[in-house]
Amino acid sequence: MKNLSKYFAEGVSALLPVYVKGVGDSTLLITSDGEKRMIHRKLKTVIKRLVSQYSYDVVSLHKKYGELISQKYKIPLPLHPNLILIPFKTRKPRIQGDYTYGYVNYKCINKYLPTDKHSRIVLDNGFEIPLLQSYYTTRKNILNAAIIAKEFIRQYYGMQELKVDLQSINDDFNSPATRSDIAMLNYSMGKLLQIIESLLSK
Repeated sequence: MKNLSKYFAEGVSALLPVYVKGVGDSTLLITSDGEKRMIHRKLKTVIKRLVSQYSYDVVSLHKKYGELISQKYKIPLPLHPNLILIPFKTRKPRIQGDYTYGYVNYKCINKYLPTDKHSRIVLDNGFEIPLLQSYYTTRKNILNAAIIAKEFIRQYYGMQELKVDLQSINDDFNSPATRSDIAMLNYSMGKLLQIIESLLSK
């Protein structure tokens, strides 16, 4: 598990459940550059580790964004503006309880195409992922992710801007104030109030 952070740092395009002979259920990580990294841990464990790295937990993300798209299961997981994981069915279970869904980074999807009764995803790095679900279901998954991405990014950048303004105000208080400092402080306070009002009105 100690190498997971190192793998995550390479960028996550997809996390797929795979079976490795002699090892069992494992996870195939596709990096941003299209490189393959085999992690000998179940996908569920890897996802929990990745989510916790961003100081979230899977249950709270499911609840919050499931309500947004009126869905209870298979909810996209927004962790960062450039890392929004969408669950897609990628394999059949070998035994009862096997994880059949992989996760693909919404930001790395180049296109999705129909293939007979199913569909496939092509990533920006050229890697293709065959899915065991219809083109219609895949399209619905991606549209749901787009809705979640929009809301998450709005909140993310709103809070980032809020933090910047708070830090700016704190810095101003720790140094002697000039007339221009006071003018900038008033501007920052006004902007801060606008952000707060905007967030509270949503």
